[in-house]
Formats: sequence, C-alpha cells, structure tokens
Amino acid sequence: MSFTIKVKEEIIAESTKDKAELSALIKMSGSVGLTNQGLTLSISTENAKIARHIYQLMESRYHIAPELRHHNKTNLKKNRVYTVFVADQANDILSDLQLADSFFGFETGIETSIMEDDEAGRSYLRGAFLATGTVRDPEKGRYQLEIFSVYQDHAEDL
Repeated sequence: MSFTIKVKEEIIAESTKDKAELSALIKMSGSVGLTNQGLTLSISTENAKIARHIYQLMESRYHIAPELRHHNKTNLKKNRVYTVFVADQANDILSDLQLADSFFGFETGIETSIMEDDEAGRSYLRGAFLATGTVRDPEKGRYQLEIFSVYQDHAEDL
C-alpha cells in the first residue's frame, strides 16, 4: 500500500463529512451528464474506500442512495474504477454546493465563502487531496505534496 493511500485512509477516518469536502470531490473528480430525465452526476475514483466515503457523504447530506458502479480499466494495470452515480437531484446538489451557475456553466474557482472560512477551507483541501492528491513519504526523500486541478484559477485558489 502506498504512503498516499495510507494518508487518504487516515483522512477518511477523521472526516467530519463536511459540505466543502464533498464540493471539492465533485469539482475535481465529478462529471455531469444529461439524459431525457435531466442532469446526472458521476464521481469517479480508483479507491474503493474513497468511493464509499463519497457515497456516505451524499447519503448523509442529501438523504439519497446513489448508485455505486465499477468497471476495470482496459490498460495493463487493470485497476478498478468506482463511480458514485446520482440520477435524481443532481441539479439540486450542484446548486447547493454552488458548483454550477444559472447558465449551466461550472464555476472553476473556489467559492468565496469557503476561502474566507478556515474550517471550510481545511475541509475543501481534504476533499481536493482525496480527489487528486499525492504525497511523498517524508522518510524516503524530500517532502512533496501535489494536488492536481485542470482549472488555472482553481489551482491558484488551492
């Protein structure tokens, strides 16, 4: 088990199931789909414990039971990818987390209220790390923490 996975599992065990954490997980690992029934939301990860954590966050915050899907990657590593899929209330969830604007565009930065609240900021960073973060074992070399974001303004906010 890698050092990053150990750290992520410790974070999950200490999580307060905060709204800001879920917001970061969706922004960094989520995707929105459109069906004839409306919007859908998918959050993907290769870690089963993170998938279970996302499921529990959605269940406790929005009182829904998302669908948990999985498939194997087609590359040589054959890692399993887990997807937490929400078909109902996706639009309400995105609105509550302030992830989409009124024109169905995504906000690419971090919400100002999160940036101004230290506790919410820490929670958001936990979610961002769970979604795309890596950390090097300090006993095996130089310190390094990395969190990947596809949006320039989001990366600057982080």
